[in-house]
Amino acid sequence: MTEAWSEYRPVSALFVDLENSVGQVATLGPEAYDLALQGFHALVDRQVRNYGGEVAQYMGDGVMCLFHSPPARMSRAEAAVAAAQEIVAAMKAPDAPFSNDVRIGIASGLALFSQDGQAAGKRMIGNCINLAARLQAAAHPGEILVCHDTKDGAEARFTFTEVTGRPLKGFSGQTQLWLVAAARPQPHEDLPRLVPAHLTDVPLIGREAELSRLETDLSGTIAGHGRSIAVAGEAGMGKSRLVQEFLHGTQATGCARMIIRCSRDGAGSDYHPIKDYLQRQAGVTPADRSETRAARLERLFGQDWGLTGTQISDLLLLLDAHPDPQAALSDDPIILRGWLSQLIIRRIIQARASQPALIVVIEDAHWLDHSSRDLLADLHAALPDQPILLIFTQRLAGEIATPLLPADQVLRLRPLGEASAVQLILSCLADRQKDAGIVEWVRDKSKGVPLFLSTFADFVRKQDNPDPGQQKLPMDLLDLCEQSLINLPLTTRRFAQAAAVMGSSFDPELVAALMGDSPAQMDSHIQRLAQENLAARRPTGGGMDFAHDLVREAIYGNLSQQLRRRLHGELADLMRKTWPDAPSHLLALHYGQAERNADAIAQLVNASVAAVRVGALREARDHLARAFDLLERLPAGTDRLHQELLLRSVEGPLHMILGGPGNLAFGTAQHRSMKLMEELGITHGRTHVLYNSGLHDWACARLDDAGRISRDILSIPDGGEEALLSGHTLAGLVAWHKGDIATARVQMGHAIALYRADDHAALFPKYLKDFGVFSLFYSALAAAIAGESDVARSFATRAEDLSERLGIAHAKGFGKLARFLTEMFCGDPDAAAHHATRGLELARTHRFPEFEAMAIFTQGWAMTQNPATHAEGLEQMIAGFRHWCDTEFIAWQSLFQAMIVEELVTAGRHPEATRHLHQLKTRLGWTHEAQFQPLALIAEARLLAAEGQSPAARDCARRAVELADKMGMALWLKRARDAQSGIDG
Repeated sequence: MTEAWSEYRPVSALFVDLENSVGQVATLGPEAYDLALQGFHALVDRQVRNYGGEVAQYMGDGVMCLFHSPPARMSRAEAAVAAAQEIVAAMKAPDAPFSNDVRIGIASGLALFSQDGQAAGKRMIGNCINLAARLQAAAHPGEILVCHDTKDGAEARFTFTEVTGRPLKGFSGQTQLWLVAAARPQPHEDLPRLVPAHLTDVPLIGREAELSRLETDLSGTIAGHGRSIAVAGEAGMGKSRLVQEFLHGTQATGCARMIIRCSRDGAGSDYHPIKDYLQRQAGVTPADRSETRAARLERLFGQDWGLTGTQISDLLLLLDAHPDPQAALSDDPIILRGWLSQLIIRRIIQARASQPALIVVIEDAHWLDHSSRDLLADLHAALPDQPILLIFTQRLAGEIATPLLPADQVLRLRPLGEASAVQLILSCLADRQKDAGIVEWVRDKSKGVPLFLSTFADFVRKQDNPDPGQQKLPMDLLDLCEQSLINLPLTTRRFAQAAAVMGSSFDPELVAALMGDSPAQMDSHIQRLAQENLAARRPTGGGMDFAHDLVREAIYGNLSQQLRRRLHGELADLMRKTWPDAPSHLLALHYGQAERNADAIAQLVNASVAAVRVGALREARDHLARAFDLLERLPAGTDRLHQELLLRSVEGPLHMILGGPGNLAFGTAQHRSMKLMEELGITHGRTHVLYNSGLHDWACARLDDAGRISRDILSIPDGGEEALLSGHTLAGLVAWHKGDIATARVQMGHAIALYRADDHAALFPKYLKDFGVFSLFYSALAAAIAGESDVARSFATRAEDLSERLGIAHAKGFGKLARFLTEMFCGDPDAAAHHATRGLELARTHRFPEFEAMAIFTQGWAMTQNPATHAEGLEQMIAGFRHWCDTEFIAWQSLFQAMIVEELVTAGRHPEATRHLHQLKTRLGWTHEAQFQPLALIAEARLLAAEGQSPAARDCARRAVELADKMGMALWLKRARDAQSGIDG
């Protein structure tokens, strides 16, 4: 604006002056004094801004500061006194720019601001400003002197001592002066509000039964019976209002209370409400730099929680708060995430302290991320043994909807009945407005929805002469918000619209930067939005919230599509520029809304990789799914193909982790990656794509195709050790399953000889395979088949030891596989069961389906070796086999099924054995897994013998002996001869 305007604003003015500055000039000299003075100004500016103030004017060795927009939960006077104390303390520090004390004066009242309201460089006139200057002049070195109004405004946080005998020039002798004495102890945290203050001014009506239900459940909880309750309903039904009323009831206030809030913008980030809660506990504000945020969290985790350095570092990494971008987790992310969940649950349980019960509220649970949902489900499982009442609010739509978290009961809120609706309307209106026509109009427009009832009634209350017949009255909530926006200055209206682009919660400083508004203009916008009950400062510190999601949606809905796109894009660019730690998923959200799809895809890839790094695999999958949706919107061409290849390079390995190398999704991604590389003419840096494609072919028992790819890898010019490791490993896999034990041992031997953990463990993120562990694993299996039990066990032990040193979960899985499969091949049921149990625990912790299936099968086999547990063990073998088949992993199925047939024969279940044998022979007919041909013949021989077909049984056993002998399979040869002896005997 260019035209002049002015307004009165309440402020606390602070004047600070350096003691004996003249002497300092003489002592230091002009140049050194000037440098020190700059440091003094910076010190004051920093402390003042920390408490929401701003420097209005530098006056030589003095500074004038104003406080008109304090942090949440502090008054202007409190903020000014707190900043003054910080300045005094900082000037006493060894690294202070001067050794002198300062004198500070603070006064509070109204001041007239000229022009655009920005403090710095503008005209400010007010008695409080003059008084603050006089108080500073009357203060002694090191003192903070304040007026009576400041003392009244800050007395909740500070103690004061009255001062007499210090006249103030220009003021009467009746002016009371107070010296700041000390800060009062403050509670660790105020319970944050769930709804804006103006909504709690209206009594809770029509929810008496639900409130009584909550209080009854709390009584049961206090008696030792923990439980969970879902407070559910459509938007505007008063879910948060009901819970807030309950939390401030007599019974609830005697309990420990905790509020964890979810948000739309955080829904794509793992543990997002937990992160927000912990930062609030640590005193972190949105304005804090990453180093400050980390330092405050470190204090919380170290001093309050008693964690050590490594634990704190891991926790900061898992919570995306570590200040060092190069820092790494000390252990596997899945294990550490499990530790984090148990740690948080333990801290939640301990929060009850000596109170009779703990009430935990999860606000807006419909925005929960996967990781937080799992954590809270684990908390729910612990409730029966804890005096904890878990309440979560969730927006539902329609009659059929399911709570996201386990709930012992659901309180479904519905529209208020007519009598309650009228009562609520009347409680909102002034006496002169309680006209029957007005009440009826509000009731009809609101449809019994409490938010609409109170909001429409509030609109009517603000009218001088409300008349429901006038066209200016809003017709629905969208119109209602528009009416409130009309009352705002144009610049504030645009500020609100830009804030709606940011979300239901927004950072006013960021919105102001987006709109080019000054701090004072921003403060004016905030004040007007609060006056119209559109938005309010967040009670927990920093940022603002719209009064309701529907309010934000209504304001956002009024923007044109073109304007939305522009604002979303500019906001994302600004966030990247000013917020180095901006979450990638949030940037992707805004770039997507801006239809800058390539930028959104890049951010989603970053988000997915970051999620994998901390073990948030489902969040990683969700990010990629969104990226592929955006890919469809890109124009056809080379750029789109490169974007797709980037996505496939992340998608394929992720599917392998989630479903095993045989699953169709992994294969599809790898096949598409190969096609894209051919289409784009990419010939370098493709070893990992070739290997993963070959790995899928092997898992699907397309052994010839996998063998061809292994040869392609080994023939890559200048492929280096990466190509040799992956090529020899894949070639060894193929040879083992084809029954060529000698070649398998040679190929795996090449990989073992090449492998150096310090150099090659870094290949794991690219291949999701550690070639050292894997080659040792298959060398153990090859030695076992060759009849060299001691050599096999040595290889298996080396594989497990290496995997433990590497600390990579997937590698540890192969280390466990090496141990229990080797022991099963060598015929030791006790050792096999022991290692399989350890492997099963790891597989379930990390959700590795193929490892889990093998461990279950091996446990079952061990049980079948004892007649007392044979039947149970056989069922477990069948369960493990089915679980393996569910992963679409074809390789190995024939081994499992051959062993199952033998045990079915032992159990006398011949029809089932016949069905399994038919499937086994059919599969071997097309997979050509010669490794398992002798086992299939042995199984068939035993079945035929059990059915009295001795000649056919002898023929099968003979063929098994000949085949095993020819292929050098000493282990299978021994079993074939045992079967042959049993038939002949």
